Amino acid sequence: MITVRLKDWRRYEALQELRAAFAFLERHADGRDLREGRNEIAGEEVYALALTAPLKPEEECVFETHPGHIDVIYLAAGEELIGYAPAGALGEAVSYDAAKDTAFYANFSGGSRVILAERDTVCVFYPEDGHRPWCQVSGPGRVRKIVVKVASGPIG
Repeated sequence: MITVRLKDWRRYEALQELRAAFAFLERHADGRDLREGRNEIAGEEVYALALTAPLKPEEECVFETHPGHIDVIYLAAGEELIGYAPAGALGEAVSYDAAKDTAFYANFSGGSRVILAERDTVCVFYPEDGHRPWCQVSGPGRVRKIVVKVASGPIG
């Protein structure tokens, strides 16, 4: 898991797999020129989801992982809390949506860290990184975010 301000992304430029994602975010930082939903970058290998949605109370948010993708989450507007825990600590997935490459986990509450993601924050979650997005900071709110999905093969 990596958390960085968009302006500082070049510190991670050696991570070749993330270059296209960061370059896309730099070109579309306010997200206004992106249509809601899927935006093409490089076919199935790299694409972006522009999302605007209300936040939920933390107890309603669930952990997820993406076995075949790296999630590069950028907050274009608003702020949210994102929980983090290694996937191995989350236990057995309760469901897996193959079309969205998303595994969901039961209400895990132990040993997680919380990230305060504010405008211009980028959080990178690898397949082994469980994360719990869409959580309210201090009451109701909405966020505009861009999630760049980068295909990721198995390690080793």
